[in-house]
Amino acid sequence: MNPKEEDRKFYPKVLRGAGGGSQCRPSPPPDPHTPIEAPEGIKKAGLAGKVLSRTETEVTDLISEGPIEGLVTGKYIYAGQSNQIGWSSYQFNKYPNKANDPYLRSIFWKNVPLIDDAGNYNYSQINFRYDNGNQTTAVNLTSKLNNTVDAASIPQSSRTLTIGDTLRYGTDFAKNYDFRSTNINKLIVSLKITALFDQQNDPNIDRVTYDLGCGSQVKISQTAGDIRDRSITYRFKIFKITSGGYIEITSLQKDDKTDGKISSGIIDAFEFDLSNQYNPDDTTFLGWRVYIQRTSKESTVLNLKDSVTVDSITEVFKEDYIYPKSAIFKSLFTAEYFSNVPDRAYDVKLLKVKIPSNYDPIKKTYAADWDGRFSDVYHPSGVGLYWTDNPAWCYYDLLTNRRYGLGKYIKNQQVDKWNLYQIAQYCDTIVDDGFGGLEPRFTCNAIINDFADAFSLLNDMASIFRGMSYYANGSIFAIADLPKDPYILFTNSNVENGDFNYSSSSKKTRNTVAVVRYNDMNYFAKPTVEHIEDPDGVRKYGIRKLEITAFGCTSRGQAYRLGKWALATEQLETETVDFTAGLDSV
Repeated sequence: MNPKEEDRKFYPKVLRGAGGGSQCRPSPPPDPHTPIEAPEGIKKAGLAGKVLSRTETEVTDLISEGPIEGLVTGKYIYAGQSNQIGWSSYQFNKYPNKANDPYLRSIFWKNVPLIDDAGNYNYSQINFRYDNGNQTTAVNLTSKLNNTVDAASIPQSSRTLTIGDTLRYGTDFAKNYDFRSTNINKLIVSLKITALFDQQNDPNIDRVTYDLGCGSQVKISQTAGDIRDRSITYRFKIFKITSGGYIEITSLQKDDKTDGKISSGIIDAFEFDLSNQYNPDDTTFLGWRVYIQRTSKESTVLNLKDSVTVDSITEVFKEDYIYPKSAIFKSLFTAEYFSNVPDRAYDVKLLKVKIPSNYDPIKKTYAADWDGRFSDVYHPSGVGLYWTDNPAWCYYDLLTNRRYGLGKYIKNQQVDKWNLYQIAQYCDTIVDDGFGGLEPRFTCNAIINDFADAFSLLNDMASIFRGMSYYANGSIFAIADLPKDPYILFTNSNVENGDFNYSSSSKKTRNTVAVVRYNDMNYFAKPTVEHIEDPDGVRKYGIRKLEITAFGCTSRGQAYRLGKWALATEQLETETVDFTAGLDSV
């Protein structure tokens, strides 16, 4: 059957032989070449395959004054009864982790924990190290990694000079950068390649001839449209700057290159170790010069891209920072896994403080009677400091600590520790949290990160246990609104002139709705409000709102109880009495 008329145009012209009319039909031409694109990335010596980025950013987070307890490694499950001091028992469930690093569950990047509840990693790269603030001299921070990045490569201190100069071909366009510092341990030159590839757009190269029969042939390029790797070559030189001029360090001269395919930009870093290149006693030594030359020509056509700029040069210094008595966490991020530095959050138990020698800070119980000693002198679990969230002992630490508290001005003997002991037991009493569970009456979870008036800050701390501070007779006292037996009776016989003057609060000042602001630990300690109403008060006086900030509060139940207490105080304690009594009444 003859082909359809409309299809005839796709076939070569029919060739007729001398034999009288026989037809010859050539084969259809093969499919055109499908362009091949090289994988994204650059090649680096010693690494298999290609890398997408060499940019690294180290972030140091100053967490707190030290020493601290550290990152949380598990959860305590408590058992107890309401109205008893402390818990009856507890069980500790460590976070699961395949690398036996359960504390990684308490580190959050972009509000996502580094490991999930099953112990699996949520990130492809984790490079983290920490110190809990016990150090007084330079230390190597503990390293916990699950990737190929070497923790020792993280610099202790560095400074980056942002440049942005275009690097062009030839010695006339070479760049020189001077660094007038004598304690540089390493220089890191970061070159930014905005685009790097070789696109084959000539259909007449790399052609293969195909014989279609009947004397017909076709030539098809095997590379047209391909996007291939391309390279840029450089020459680096390092000079020592002296009072007499520049001296080249020939051992550090380096011819290197960036080889690969990049379509959206990349930073390629080149390091130069200077630690053994100078004599520290050389008084003529002033610093270093970096020479950068591009040794490959730039492209002048659109299908070849190889532009490069000197993005920055980082000075890495040889001394280690000590960070004395500071809890610091360090993270290293590479652009291959992170497009920007992620937000970080930590579930951590902070400052360790002195506690009574008979106190169990986990169960919140007190063994027998207290002899007045603290854990820095004696404790059955060992002499030292312990973490506790009991606000009374946090208050005592703020009063007596000589480094960050008032210990330089107030002696331990000036603080009424016996009254604080009673308040601490009141704080540790187990109560209903209002939502079907149990919890200690008061806990303190606060970060003080700014200067503050000492007395105001003490009263903020005392407000956690519904108390206040006052100074009398050369001593500091804390009082709290807690149940007490009456210890003195005033009558007309022991009051001047037998006069009692009564007054009551205005009904307009009696609030009926409390809005308590606190930090909710279920939402990364973000500010949250708890709304509490007094139905009887609303019916009598209408809606009158009282706003309260619960200092150091991270429990919804504690915030709820604070609001209830504030409303009950305004509704029930409506009268005051003034009178004058003798010194024997003080």
